[in-house]
Amino acid sequence: MLADRVRQLESGGDVIDKILDDELLTLAQAADIAECSDEKIRQACELASATNTPLGVKTAGRWLVGKARLLDDIDPKLTTRVFAICVAI
Repeated sequence: MLADRVRQLESGGDVIDKILDDELLTLAQAADIAECSDEKIRQACELASATNTPLGVKTAGRWLVGKARLLDDIDPKLTTRVFAICVAI
């Protein structure tokens, strides 16, 4: 158990580090990247939550979306605008 915790810290820290490093996005941020509504992102989070690869995590009634998982789900034909937003975040 302790070894798992040490590995987690070595591989990028805890959830606070992920938030501060912009690895977790709000629905609005994720919607900007995906060029859709935050409602569509919320629905995608709800659907994916029942799978082995959830898109995000719901805490205190709000979704936090994993940036890497969101980018994996976006069509590979990223537009320049979407790419610029991704780099900026």
